[in-house]
Amino acid sequence: MSKDPYKYFRVEASDLVESMSRGILDLEKSGPSKDQVSKLLRSHTTLKGAARVVKQIKISQNSHSIEDNFSPLPRRDEGY
Repeated sequence: MSKDPYKYFRVEASDLVESMSRGILDLEKSGPSKDQVSKLLRSHTTLKGAARVVKQIKISQNSHSIEDNFSPLPRRDEGY
């Protein structure tokens, strides 16, 4: 087993945060679309789950709170 329990989490979290940042900037520029909102929600759900696996509860809770802020926006219900 790896001596660094966060090795894979750091890589995944970094990619997810970068993707979410781009997605939020896109929302800001063009307004919310169902596809963009759904993609952001999937990213936050993935980050939330990955954080729980490595027992990073604060990251998981923050991601959940951000998901709640997206709830009033239109989204594709399928695939999320």
